[in-house]
Amino acid sequence: MKQEYKFEKLEVWQLSVELLDYVYDIEKHLPKDEKFNLSSQFRRAATSVSLNIVEGSTTASDAEKARYLTIALHSYVETYACYLLILRRKYIYPKMK
Repeated sequence: MKQEYKFEKLEVWQLSVELLDYVYDIEKHLPKDEKFNLSSQFRRAATSVSLNIVEGSTTASDAEKARYLTIALHSYVETYACYLLILRRKYIYPKMK
């Protein structure tokens, strides 16, 4: 039987994993010369969102939970900033509705 952790039930964690999937899909379109720069930073920031939500969900104190969730939020903003840089460099184009 699969063990389920508390964070797996959190909608915010599920959304962070979807974000990470999206980041990995975008990252495939970046040029090789960005592999160790923007591409790596983009993946690490998105990964940090998910992992800090996990860490915050397993801590004992409210203050510690808040600290990890604040780090996750900062990592999300960093992920978004990387996305904006990717758009600015025209490595990808936003989907039109």
